[in-house]
Amino acid sequence: MAILYMTVDDSRYNDKIINNILKNTSVKKVNYLKKYNNYYIVMDKEYIYVFDLKYNEILSKDVMLIHGNDNNYDIIYKDDKLMYFNDYMKNDVLVYEYYDIDTYKLISRQYIGGS
Repeated sequence: MAILYMTVDDSRYNDKIINNILKNTSVKKVNYLKKYNNYYIVMDKEYIYVFDLKYNEILSKDVMLIHGNDNNYDIIYKDDKLMYFNDYMKNDVLVYEYYDIDTYKLISRQYIGGS
């Protein structure tokens, strides 16, 4: 009898994206990276950027203008704006929460599944 455990190491994938961002944009250091849909959300010390998959800048915003990410939520780009995103399970229901990146106030909550 054999047991096979598979692990996924996406650090090489992230490193490749970071290298491409550094090579194809004005960003000098990446402090945060998230790929969401067809966008890269990238933060350095001063700005948060949104790039499309060809590294064209869609949006940039001064980090000083966004609310601190107290709960360490993901940052996403949806409906042409940056927002914080949280997902969790509650009683067999998947809950999506979207928060305004400037005020940290809840924009919407969606429930998926359940009986």
